[in-house]
Amino acid sequence: MWRKMSRQNVLRIKSITIKNFRAYLGDSGPILFSRDINSPITIFHGTNGLGKTSMFNAIHWGIYGEEKKSKDHKIKSEGLVNSYVVDTLEEGDNEEMFVKIQIENQNNDLQYEITRKILLSKEGIGKELVINDIVCGKIPRSVVPNSEITFAYKDPDSDDDELIVTSNQFTVSALLKKIFPKATSNFFLLDGELLDEFLNGNNVFVKKGIEDISQLPLLQNCEKQIKSTSNKVGASTTTNRTQYTLTQDRIAKRETTKKQCEANLPIVMNEIKELDRSLQDGLKMILKYDEESVRKIQEQIESNKISLKILEENIRTNKKTVQRLVFDNLDKIVMKNAYQSAVTKYKQFQAEKKLPSKFSKDILEQLLKEHECVCGRNLNEDNEAVEKIQDMLSVSYDSTLGHSMNKIVDQTTDIVNDFENDKEIVKEIEECNELISKYRIKRQDLKNMNDDYERELDKVDSKKLEKIRESNEKLSKKLKDANNRKYENDVILDSVNEELVKLNSEFDKIRRLTIKDEHAKNKIQLGEYVQKTLIKAYEQLRKEFVGIVKDKTEDLFMKTAPQAHVFQSISIDENTFAIEANRSDDRDKEISRGQAHVLGISFINAIREITTKNYFMIIDSPFNNVSQKERIDICNQIPTSHKNTQLTLLVTDAEYEADIKKTNLPSVRSTLEKNNSIGCEYNLVQKPHAKIKSEEYFKTNVEEYN
Repeated sequence: MWRKMSRQNVLRIKSITIKNFRAYLGDSGPILFSRDINSPITIFHGTNGLGKTSMFNAIHWGIYGEEKKSKDHKIKSEGLVNSYVVDTLEEGDNEEMFVKIQIENQNNDLQYEITRKILLSKEGIGKELVINDIVCGKIPRSVVPNSEITFAYKDPDSDDDELIVTSNQFTVSALLKKIFPKATSNFFLLDGELLDEFLNGNNVFVKKGIEDISQLPLLQNCEKQIKSTSNKVGASTTTNRTQYTLTQDRIAKRETTKKQCEANLPIVMNEIKELDRSLQDGLKMILKYDEESVRKIQEQIESNKISLKILEENIRTNKKTVQRLVFDNLDKIVMKNAYQSAVTKYKQFQAEKKLPSKFSKDILEQLLKEHECVCGRNLNEDNEAVEKIQDMLSVSYDSTLGHSMNKIVDQTTDIVNDFENDKEIVKEIEECNELISKYRIKRQDLKNMNDDYERELDKVDSKKLEKIRESNEKLSKKLKDANNRKYENDVILDSVNEELVKLNSEFDKIRRLTIKDEHAKNKIQLGEYVQKTLIKAYEQLRKEFVGIVKDKTEDLFMKTAPQAHVFQSISIDENTFAIEANRSDDRDKEISRGQAHVLGISFINAIREITTKNYFMIIDSPFNNVSQKERIDICNQIPTSHKNTQLTLLVTDAEYEADIKKTNLPSVRSTLEKNNSIGCEYNLVQKPHAKIKSEEYFKTNVEEYN
C-alpha cells in the first residue's frame, strides 16, 4: 500500500514577510527561501537572542495561530507583538502585526498564501497590564487586539492561475487542517531540541501525527461505525430492549473510560519521563556539591594536615640534630678559619722574626758571655753562630711568654688537624640540611594543595545546593504522584478491558437470543464479519507500515549516522512507535547526541517518504548539543538524508561558524558550501531603529549574507 505511494504534492515556502512579530520591528519585506532542488537549504543564523527561534515561531504561528511549545512546554510570557509597538501606541492610534507565508508547488506555482494578523488599537490611557490570549502575553488594558486571517489558495480542479481568497475563519481553519494537520507539524516544523521525543514513543502528539500520516485510524473508525450500526439494528429487533440497551450503555461507558485511559497513558508517561529527566539533571548538579564530594575533599585536607604535622616534626628533628652537632663542635666550626689563619700568620711572623724566640733572653745572653753554645761549640770560632744568637736576642723576651705562645700554636694546630680528619660531622650536617630543604618544599606543596581544596569548598554555594535539594524533593513528589496516576490508570484500564470482554460476551448472547428478524440477524452477522476483517486488516497494515518505516529508517540511519558501523539494526515498537538503535556488540553504551539526532531525522524522513505530500522542513537548533565532528558528518549526509526536500536551518553563529583553530575541523558553513547545498543565507543582526531613542528596545534585521 505505502510502497506504491507517489510524492506528487511537493510544497515549498516561497517567501515569508514579518511585521512587528517579537524582535522583528517594522515590515521585513518578503524574505525569499531557496526553491532550487540542487541547493535546497536556506540558512538563518545569528547570536542567541536575536530572533532565530522567533523566526521559527512566526512560521508556526502563521500556519496554526499559535507558537510552537518549547522543550519544557511553556509559552513565552511576553506578547507576540513587538514591545516597542505596544508601549508607544497612542490613544486613538492603530497598528498591526502580521506574518505572511507564500507556499509553492514543485513547478514554482503559487499554491497557498497565508496571512495572519493581530490588529491593535488604543482606547484610553490605562497602563495596567493584563494577560491577553490573542497576543499570548501581557499588554496594557487600554490596548485592544483583534485577530484576522486571510487564506488564498489555488483551486486544484481549475486551470485558472487566480487564487481563491477567503477570510472566513471556519473555512480557513478547515482548509489549513486539511493541508497542514496540526498533528503532522512535528514532521516539517521541527525543534532540534525535541528530537528525542521521536525516540521514546511517549509523546502523544508524535504518535497522533504518525497515525494521521499512515491513515490507519480510518480503518478503526470504519470498524467502530459498523459496530455502532450493527448494535442499532440489534436494538430495533430485540425482544428485551431494556436489557439490550442497558448492556449497550454499559459497554459504551466502559469504552469511553478505556479511551480516556489510553489517551492518558502516553501523557502521563511523557510527564514521568520529563520529571525523571529533570530529577536526574538535579542529581547531576548535586553530585558536584553533595556531602560525599565535600567529605572527600575535607578528608583530603585532613590527611594533608596530618602529613604536614609529620613534616613539621621531621623538620624539627633534623634541626635539632644540626643544632646538637654544631653546638658540640662549635669551637671547631666557628674558629676553624680563625685557627687556620692564626697558625699561618704565626709561621709567617716567625719566619720574618717578628715573634719571640723559643729561647729566653737570659739564656742567650749567658751563651754570648761564656762564648760557648749549648751544643759545646766555641762561639769565638764561629762568627755566624754569634750573629744568629744576637738576632735571636733582638726578638727574645721573657721565657714564659715564648713558651706559652709555642704551646698555644701547637694546640691550635692540633685542633685544625682533628677537625679536618673528622669529616663525618660535616657530612651529617649537610644531609640534615638537605632533608630540611626537601621537607620544606613538600610542606609548601601540601599547603598549596590545601589552599586549592579550600577554594574548591568555597565554590560550594550552600544556598544554591539547598534550592536544588528542595527542587528535587518537589520533583520526587511529583514523580511519585505521576507514577501513582500511571499505576491507577493501568489498574483501571486492565479492569475495564476485563469487564468489556465479559460485557461484550453477555451482549452477544442477549442479541442472539432475542433477535426475531432473520434478515436483521444476517445484517448483524455481516457486520461482525466486516468488523473482524477490518480489525485484521488494521493489524496487518499497521504491521506493514511499521515494517516499511523501520526499513527506511534503518537504511537512512546506516548511511548517514556518525560511527554507524557500531549498530546492527533499528527496531520500532508497533504500539508506541518508539525507535531504538541496536548495537552490533554486546556493550551497553548510550547512543551519542549526534547519532540520536540522525536517528530522529532518519525516522522523520522515512515517514515523510511514504506520504503523498512532500512538505518543506524547517529545523530550529539542528546541531544543539552535537559535537563538531558529528555536525560535519551530518552536513556531509544532508544531500542523501534530505533528498528533494526544501530544508531551512535556524542556527546560532556558534553552531554555524565553529572556531577552526580550536576544533581543527571545518565549520558547518564551509561543509555545506563544499556540498553546494546552500541556496539562500541570511544573517540576523540587531540594529537601532530610526524611531527608537531608548536602548531598552531593539530591532532585528534579516540581511542577505555576502
